[in-house]
Amino acid sequence: MSDTTDRNIILVIVVGLIFFLLFVKGSIKLKNDWINVKCNPVRLFLNSINDDPAEGTATFSNCVNDFRTHGKYRHKNK
Repeated sequence: MSDTTDRNIILVIVVGLIFFLLFVKGSIKLKNDWINVKCNPVRLFLNSINDDPAEGTATFSNCVNDFRTHGKYRHKNK
């Protein structure tokens, strides 16, 4: 193989690894902070467009009840 081909293969592997690690990092953050992500107003809006209307309404109701109960979003102590 030529040097150019080797370089391109290594670049593709490194870029793919970076994207994979970013995906894993995002998945872990999402899993650990699902309550705040689920009740994010932008997320609620996008879910109302993409998901079943009944599911969107149920999610919104749960978030409003959580907000009423706790007075704010549930944040973990960091």
